[in-house]
Amino acid sequence: MSVTKRSLVFSAIPQEGESFIGYLIRLTDVSHYDTSSWILQLANLRERLHKVSLAFDDRLNLTPLAHLTGVEEAKLKNLQYRPSTTRRQKYGEYFVLAAPAPRMAIRAHRPKVCTKCLIQYGYIRKIWDLAPVTVCPLHQCLLIDECPNCARPLPFTRGKVSICRCEYDWRKAPVIKVNGPELEVTNRVHSLCDLPGQNAKAAFDFPDNPLNKLKLKDLFLALFFVASQYRLNTHLKSKRVLIVKFGGNLRNADIHSLLSRAALVFHNWPTNYFNFLEWRKQNLQSTKHAGGVRKDFGPFEHALYTQLTASAFDFLRHGFEEYITTTWDGGYVRRLRRLGVRKHPNKKFVSLDEAKDLLKIGSGKIHRLLRDGALTAVIRSHGRTKVVLIETRSIEKVKAARAELLDRKQAAKRLGINIIQTQALVEANLLTERGSFDCRSSAFYSIQEIDGLIARVAKFVRPERSAISAQTIDFARALYTLACHRDIGAPDFIRSILRRKIKPCGTSTRPGLRKLNFYRRDIIDYQNEVYRRRYPNALSTYEAAESLKTSPRVIRFLIKKKLLTSQRVRWHLTVPRRGLSDFSSKYVLATTLASEVGRATYYLNKILDVEGINPVSSSKSERPQNLVYLKKDIAKLDLSAVVFAGALRLGCLKTQLQRVGISDAARLLATTDQTIERLITDGVLLPCNSKRRPKRPYCFTGYYLRKFSDGRIKKYFALVSISVAARMLGRTESSFRDKYVSTGRLNVTRVPGDERPYLRRKDIEELRASEKSILTPAAVRTLLKISESQLLRLVKSEELKPVSGPDIDRSAVNVFLKSDVERLRKQRESFKRKRAREGGSARFGKPAGPKHGPVIEAIAARVNALMTGALAQGTRISGIAIHKKLLSEGYEVGINSVYVCLRNARSLGVGSPLTENG
Repeated sequence: MSVTKRSLVFSAIPQEGESFIGYLIRLTDVSHYDTSSWILQLANLRERLHKVSLAFDDRLNLTPLAHLTGVEEAKLKNLQYRPSTTRRQKYGEYFVLAAPAPRMAIRAHRPKVCTKCLIQYGYIRKIWDLAPVTVCPLHQCLLIDECPNCARPLPFTRGKVSICRCEYDWRKAPVIKVNGPELEVTNRVHSLCDLPGQNAKAAFDFPDNPLNKLKLKDLFLALFFVASQYRLNTHLKSKRVLIVKFGGNLRNADIHSLLSRAALVFHNWPTNYFNFLEWRKQNLQSTKHAGGVRKDFGPFEHALYTQLTASAFDFLRHGFEEYITTTWDGGYVRRLRRLGVRKHPNKKFVSLDEAKDLLKIGSGKIHRLLRDGALTAVIRSHGRTKVVLIETRSIEKVKAARAELLDRKQAAKRLGINIIQTQALVEANLLTERGSFDCRSSAFYSIQEIDGLIARVAKFVRPERSAISAQTIDFARALYTLACHRDIGAPDFIRSILRRKIKPCGTSTRPGLRKLNFYRRDIIDYQNEVYRRRYPNALSTYEAAESLKTSPRVIRFLIKKKLLTSQRVRWHLTVPRRGLSDFSSKYVLATTLASEVGRATYYLNKILDVEGINPVSSSKSERPQNLVYLKKDIAKLDLSAVVFAGALRLGCLKTQLQRVGISDAARLLATTDQTIERLITDGVLLPCNSKRRPKRPYCFTGYYLRKFSDGRIKKYFALVSISVAARMLGRTESSFRDKYVSTGRLNVTRVPGDERPYLRRKDIEELRASEKSILTPAAVRTLLKISESQLLRLVKSEELKPVSGPDIDRSAVNVFLKSDVERLRKQRESFKRKRAREGGSARFGKPAGPKHGPVIEAIAARVNALMTGALAQGTRISGIAIHKKLLSEGYEVGINSVYVCLRNARSLGVGSPLTENG
């Protein structure tokens, strides 16, 4: 088709920044056509009538229009919106005055005008087609997109630049003034497009505003993203978040209100942003989710992380993450997958598990602190679950309070004493006890008060003196001595130091009160003084023994038999002076009588026994030194005459002291030699062999055998002593008594006239047989192939019950029935086979597969290289040399790891055979 070269009678030159559609309207106006369709027909553009796409089509043939207007085609091309890429896209980006903008942000189909600019310049600006440009910065007024007269949108195919189809002149329309903050968005657009404006650079006066760093395209996306949230609040039927599109029917005044409101969100960053997120959480919550981020920010978060993925919008994501971490109280932050890689130091809330890690206490104590008000938290119900968000500030308060106080154990350590002594200081008003605040302990103490008490006591240290005794003891030893011997506790001792009754002689580098040293002589004098003051009429066992001219052991025997009155002071027995005088008036010791007549105590006791004088103690098997007689019985005898007459009978008594062998003992007891040997083996008969020569033939004294000469030896045939029974079961006598005798598992038998306890041989043999059917913990672990901790868990869960142990019969360790262990082993083997058939792992406690050693893998190649290099040089290299070489090269590895690599290398045949130490 040939192009007719026509020209308009009245033409117009394109203005700088004029829109393509506006230029066509101006041509129509100056040519006095009714509509711009005449211009389009003359320019062979009839197929684009009533369409704004001709402003975006860079392939459009504008040669006829250039001939028609007499304007160069290049200038006409500049009026169009050129695509930013060579590939044309329906929703791509187009240049607006040398700045790319999204296609959906250019509302050419909904034109806007400034009435003042129409009067002053008389043409339509291209910048007015942008949706964010809602005002005129030159005249500080709102752009109009509807005719004030007919209330219809401004048509883009009209015939007049300033006059509506209803013949209303927009230049006469009332001007709607706008203030400074409402000009911010348009000023930013003008500044990025290098257009003049009223204080266009003022929008960038706030350096903390993140919009300052954005380009035109990113500015539109950020503003529309926030403004769309306000738009959704008024249009609840919207099903998705709109980023750059508001809809074709939205009025310019509404867009202006939304964008002005959105621009304020980026002021005072990030405070306003947090307020915006809080507003969105309150007004746009989802009804499909019970709680969490999906309920409060579901579509918002999705658009933020999937649609605005450019790095220019990282500030929006970082601000959102900071809000979620430091302000949001809707759920657990560390469960959010997108936020898992970023750690915020200023968290407002933490979860229950994080609080436990921060305070180093259990969940039960956390709940107690919440109940007592020491911790504050936000508790929300998300369906069937409950979310507990604990404020970080309250945790810091608890930690700060705990830093200034010590619990009882820590306070005792700081004082250098034990917990009981610390409690005693509280009871003596030397230390103030404070209530529990974090459930770790029942009481707490001030560090300042503890240090003050230590300083007060250390103030009375006097210089060392060498005139008395240089031997010293520390505070702990002195306190132990005072507490054991004289029942003087820590409060009394510290009070005495503060009252200058006893003074420290020096200090050391030990902590707390343990640094104080004392002269041993001063401690002894102090404790004796306290003892005399407390018990003026009491004697120790040593003093009582000295008064009765006997040994302290005899005194303790008399106290045990309740023949001598006593009272206990701490760990020691004391004898009142009155009780000692009462004993001396009623009784006399055998040793005292023996010393009076000049005879041995043993002979004196035998003589008195023949005369019918029985000791006060009921048993005749007591030591001769322990026998006590009534003074009134002794007073009836002429003791000297009786002893002389007894000396004449020593001939018959002497035969009872001779030693006889097993055969003679069998004849005296009317039994066989084998029976005597069996009774010795059973521990019934105790020979008098010396411990220094135990391999000598067994022998007995006649006096000892006389106790069994009345025919009662037969009563011992089925009995064994406790020591022999312990050896039969392979135990020590003490453990055997604790486990079987004291607990009543074995019945003790006593023979009349003999106080020694015996056990039936049949019971011991049955017990030994039953012991074979039980297993020790070590045998159980070997049979089940488990560790000690796993065995402990089996016992606690009652999957394996012990038949004996600390919780059952006070035994030292648990023992188990072999049948129970076998049953559990079969169950475990059955479970492993079942898991193997199902294709799962049959291992317990560790993951299946080969073990990994990251350290070994990291140095294995270098160790093999060193060994190979040494082999190539014909030398040998030791493991220590390899370790030093690796350390010099920057490897942080131990010598054991090098040895493991050497063993692995030898197993693979790498290098020469080496020992681990070279």
